[in-house]
Formats: sequence, C-alpha cells, structure tokens
Amino acid sequence: MQRYGPLTWDGWDATKGELVRRVNPHAQRMSQILESRAGNWKRPGFPEDHRETGPPISLDAWVLWDRTAKEFKWSLRPKTLLDGLWLQLGQWLTLGIQIRACQQCGQWFEAGRGTGRRADAKFCSDEHKILFHSLERSREK
Repeated sequence: MQRYGPLTWDGWDATKGELVRRVNPHAQRMSQILESRAGNWKRPGFPEDHRETGPPISLDAWVLWDRTAKEFKWSLRPKTLLDGLWLQLGQWLTLGIQIRACQQCGQWFEAGRGTGRRADAKFCSDEHKILFHSLERSREK
C-alpha cells in the first residue's frame, strides 16, 4: 500500500481499512473479461450486451516529453490500486495484447508481439510446457 496506494478510496481512512466484499465483484468481473477474451467463457452476447465493461476510474494524466525517444508520451497515474488494475486491464484489451491462462498452472500471461511469448502460446513458460506434456505422457501409460 505504501508503494502503490490503497486498493480503494476507503483505504485512505485509517479507521476503516479495505473491505474485501467491495473488491470481490471487481475481481470477478475482471476474471469474466479475461475468460471471454481468452475464448473460455461462452456466455452469449458478452461483452456486446454491456456498454461499459468496468467502472470509471480516477487517475491523474500528464503529457510529458520523453527525452530519450524524443516524443511526447502519456503519464497516467491511477489514484487507487483498484483503479490501476482496471487501467492495466483496459490497456491490455485496447492495445491488442493477448491474455491467456497457462494450461499447466492456470496463471494469466501475456502473449503476442513484444511479450516474449507467441500469440498462440498455451503456457506461461517453457518449463510449464515441458511439465504439462511430461505429465500427459505419464497419464497415457
């Protein structure tokens, strides 16, 4: 929390703390979006039946000069950690980065251009790919 700020606005109040029950619906919604994007969730009409995928987020935004690249760039700073998580998800979705669940461990990972994993990757690492296929071979015996 000291590094990234509170999870929600209530976290700024030291007498309240964070209420997990208020954050769980956000986690469930993000999971649904990721499942849908990965092609694993078959609910008809999703996400076309929703005008907004997530809640509006609060952030500070600046246009800054990047001396190294010699161009202007956005600097976006979410006001809470939950806002940051929604911003990161939105960037993944709008920049075309593929989000996949590893077939071995179930963890989400990025695939496609600039990520170090092929766009059609099914595993988060080569180690998990080897382990998965090794376990498959041992089950066949």
